[in-house]
Amino acid sequence: MADPLSITGSAVGVITFGLSICKVIIRYAQNTQGQSDDMQYLATKASNIRSLLKNLRELIEETENDLPDVAEDLVSKAVALQVYLDRLSGPIKQYQRAQLAATGVRSRARRTWETAIYHFKKEELFEVRDCLQSMEMDLNTALNV
Repeated sequence: MADPLSITGSAVGVITFGLSICKVIIRYAQNTQGQSDDMQYLATKASNIRSLLKNLRELIEETENDLPDVAEDLVSKAVALQVYLDRLSGPIKQYQRAQLAATGVRSRARRTWETAIYHFKKEELFEVRDCLQSMEMDLNTALNV
């Protein structure tokens, strides 16, 4: 049997990673504001997921001592979200690389240009969208059970 603290720690790590990925998606969507309704949709989904992840983290913390079976179930659901985060991290890393480019004048101009255009390919946008939708459904299910 696994150590309950390490499992809870894994869940907290997954939730923290999810929060950071959603933050990057929201920032990207804000930087490309006006480009497309798709970007607004991604920002809204990512914002909703951030709220759900925070709620999940709080619920795990609240039930940990009094309702360990409930907390364990929530922890397992949180850890299961890793699949979605792995799928999202590819396109997110590409965007982050563009944002972390050198700080010279030419680099800043290029970064602004890359941010202004779609940095994700259309297929990647659909993949990110689908992944966010699935993740949101799973989180809603976990929190409503």
